Order: sequence, then C-alpha cells, then structure tokens
Amino acid sequence: MTNLLTIGNDPKTIKGEKRGVKTAILYLAPVRLAGGQNVCPFATAGCAAACLNTAGRGAFTATQEARIRRTRLYLNNRGAFMAQLVNEIRKFVVSCERKGFQPAVRLNGTSDIVWERVKIPGLDVDVIRHFPEVQFYDYTKWSPGQRLAKGPLPRNYTLTYSLNEDPNALGRAADALRLGWNVAAVYDRLPARVRRLDFRPITAEGDDHPTIEVVDGDADDLRFLDQGQLIGLKAKGKAKKDTTGFVIRHA
Repeated sequence: MTNLLTIGNDPKTIKGEKRGVKTAILYLAPVRLAGGQNVCPFATAGCAAACLNTAGRGAFTATQEARIRRTRLYLNNRGAFMAQLVNEIRKFVVSCERKGFQPAVRLNGTSDIVWERVKIPGLDVDVIRHFPEVQFYDYTKWSPGQRLAKGPLPRNYTLTYSLNEDPNALGRAADALRLGWNVAAVYDRLPARVRRLDFRPITAEGDDHPTIEVVDGDADDLRFLDQGQLIGLKAKGKAKKDTTGFVIRHA
C-alpha cells in the first residue's frame, strides 16, 4: 500500500527541523491529473504551468504514479483514504514525541482541498480538529471569503494565500493580510521590500508607495510561525520561464 504522507524528503521542510519542527506532507496529483474531480479548483494557467508537482522527486515516474494512486483513493474510496490518513498522522505524532519534535502536517502539498470540511467517516469531525495537538498549515488560492464562508478555521490550522496572475488576486491578498493570513508571491529573484499595493519590487528611488517587507519563504516551510506576512518564493523549475505574470519580475 502506498503511504499517504511524505516525511523527511523535502529539502525545505527538513530545514524546519533545526527549529524543532518535523513536517509531514500529503502530495496528490494536482488539478485533474488523476481524472475526476479537480483537486485544485482555482488553479490558473500560471500556477498550473509552474506547479511544483514535477519538482525534485516529483520528476520521477514512480512518484507521479504514487500521487495518482493516492488521489484516486481519495476520490473513489474516501473511507479507506481517511482511515489510512488518520493512522499515519497518529504514528507520525508518536514518532515526533519520541524524537522531541513538534509535529506539523501540510495536507495540500500539491492540491487545494478544503480539508476543514472533509469529515472522517463515522466520526463527524475533520482530520484537523481530530488532532488538536498537531499544527496543520497550507497554501491556498481560495479567497478568505470563500474559505471562511462556513465558519472559522480550526485553531490549529493556518493558511497562506497564494498570489497568482488572476486580476482579482490582489484584492484577495489584501483581504488575507487584513485577516492575519500570510500572502505568498513568486519572484524571479527575492526582493527585500515591495510595494504593498501590488507586491511589485521597488524600481526607482523616491517611490513613495507604502511598502511591505518580504520574508524569505525558501528559508524554511514553517508558515504557521508567520502572521500577516508577505512570503517571497524564488521561481524554480518551469516557473523560471513563466510568461503569464504568475512570477513577479523585476523591471
């Protein structure tokens, strides 16, 4: 049986171990690569083209096949999927306790599912609230209004809004910052500060627009330790050749 969670194979999450946090990530096949339901309902052309699904180990056929199997299990046999997920998280927590790490789980490694609304069959509770001792976090393209339409997030779950080339994304990002969410933006090279209005690098002296400091999102993946920050990510892989506007480029 294919494991659902990946632990210790992502270079950025490994960096978090120096801060006492071990992260487990669920990688699914994004968009409709597994057939059926779109697990990234707000994916744009830019983010789809630059998706990290094929980065690192994701480039291997075996890895892609495993992600497709996981996704099909989620779509076609939710009960079995959730039972296995609960079991793996439980074992992960025990392992972290034994080794002295804080457990953190990112369920949307390469998907954008609203996990706080996915109930564990027979328990009438979502997996996030089922493990209150675990810190869950994700990146999302759901707007705050859409995500909070049915109530607040679980206390142990934080979200970072992922900026893209959608013309409405700037407004959603502003809403996210006001709510204390982070906003993640991808740059051709990481700036120190950008204009708060549109998150673009300051290109001229005397630019009097309000600015916001950029947090290096590649230093680690511990976004739940940030609140209301702009997280800068450097374009990687296919994103380096982006022409959609998904990657914000210096003039």
